[in-house]
Amino acid sequence: MRKVIFLLLLLSTPLFADKFEEANKLYTNNKFDAALQLYLDILNKTKPTSNLYYNIGNCYYRLNQLGNAILYYEKAYKLNPDDESIQKNLKIANAKIIDKITPISKIFIYQWYDDLIQKNSPKVFAIWSIVLIWISSVFAILFLTTKKSNVRKLSFYITLISFLFFIILIWFGFKSDEFSNQSQSGVLTTQSVYVKSSPDENSTDLFIIHEGTKFELNDNISDWYKIRLANGATGWITEKKFGKI
Repeated sequence: MRKVIFLLLLLSTPLFADKFEEANKLYTNNKFDAALQLYLDILNKTKPTSNLYYNIGNCYYRLNQLGNAILYYEKAYKLNPDDESIQKNLKIANAKIIDKITPISKIFIYQWYDDLIQKNSPKVFAIWSIVLIWISSVFAILFLTTKKSNVRKLSFYITLISFLFFIILIWFGFKSDEFSNQSQSGVLTTQSVYVKSSPDENSTDLFIIHEGTKFELNDNISDWYKIRLANGATGWITEKKFGKI
C-alpha cells in the first residue's frame, strides 16, 4: 500500500491546513484511528477530493475495515479514475474480499461501450473533443485557402473525419456524465448480510454477501434498498448495512 498522499488540498483556512498536516503525521506514526477521525472531520467541512477519499481509504485499510476501505477507494476512483495509486489500492483491497462474483458476460461491443463510458470521466472526453475540433478547424482553413487539389482533398477528408469523431466524443462525454450523475452503487460495510426477497426482515433469505462486495442500487422503499450484483442476482438489504459510492 502506498503511503498517504501529502497534499494540503488547497484548504481555504490555516485551521484546515493544520488539521490535514496533523492527520498526515498521525498516519505516518501508525496512529490510523486518530488520523481517520481528523480526515473525516475535514471531509465534513470541505469539498470532497479524490486525494482525501484516498487517504481515508488508506486509514480504513490499515484498521482492517475492508468494506469502508473499498468504499472510499471507490469514491476516490469515481472522482479520479485515471489515478494509478487509487487503481492499485482498490485492486489490492478487492483481492481480499470473500465474494468472488463473476460478472454476466456481454457481447464484446456492448462490454467495450460500457467500459469506455464507465471508466473514463467526462473530462477525458472533453479534452479529446477540444483537440479534435482544433484539428478539424485547422484543416478546414487549409482546405479553404490552398489551391493545390491534392492538399484540398486531403484537408477535406481530415476535416470531415475529425469533426465526426468530435461529435462521437461529445456523445460519449454526455453519456459518461449521465452515468456519473444517475447511476448509484454501494459497498457492503458490515461483515456479512443475508439478502432478502422483499423489503422485510421476515422475508426469505436469498443469498449472503460479505464485507467489501460492491453492487448497484436499483430501487428503495424507506430504508430498504434493492441491490443487483455483477452476476445479475438481486434482492433487498437495509441502508445501514452499506455505504453509497
